[in-house]
Amino acid sequence: MTMPPLLAIGSAALDIKSRLTRAPLPTTDVPGQITLKPAGGTQHRENLARLGVPIVFAGILGHDPQARLLIELSRAAGLSVYPLTRTAPAADDLYRSN
Repeated sequence: MTMPPLLAIGSAALDIKSRLTRAPLPTTDVPGQITLKPAGGTQHRENLARLGVPIVFAGILGHDPQARLLIELSRAAGLSVYPLTRTAPAADDLYRSN
């Protein structure tokens, strides 16, 4: 008997971490490394999928490169991802602008 998929509804986040190879000095460039990693609830959903739990994720995601990366990483971890579209608030929509 196969397990029915769990439906996860919510948000997705991406941690962007940077690590310098040395202490910065004034007016100099410092080489470093940037790491992008799913964060928060995204990690929980992906860990369950890696354990074999079928997960369907539906959440509001943008149309930016970070959102596309989150979708790719989630699908690679075994999630079925259904991004919900988000519209920009109208200029006079103060409630949604905050």
